[in-house]
Amino acid sequence: MDRVIERYFEAGDHDSVFTVNTFHSRFYWPDGKPLNHDLAVMLPTQDLPPLYEENSCLYVFSRDSFAAAGRRIGERPVLVPDRPARGGGYR
Repeated sequence: MDRVIERYFEAGDHDSVFTVNTFHSRFYWPDGKPLNHDLAVMLPTQDLPPLYEENSCLYVFSRDSFAAAGRRIGERPVLVPDRPARGGGYR
């Protein structure tokens, strides 16, 4: 919790902070097409661009940000991984 709150106050021009799960995996659409990779270039999963899942664990935002956006995630959020990414280590 402390790390997320610190990120909010260090965020500069960001208006909200929330926690996410980070994935370095190959994802596919229901029709079998790749979502985040190229089948012709089979990179190791740790080299794929990460995908982030909002995990609803912790949100930090101001009253002004909530009023402006009408939601807890503002227009310029900071995403904070709260567990190690697949493959280990925070990213």
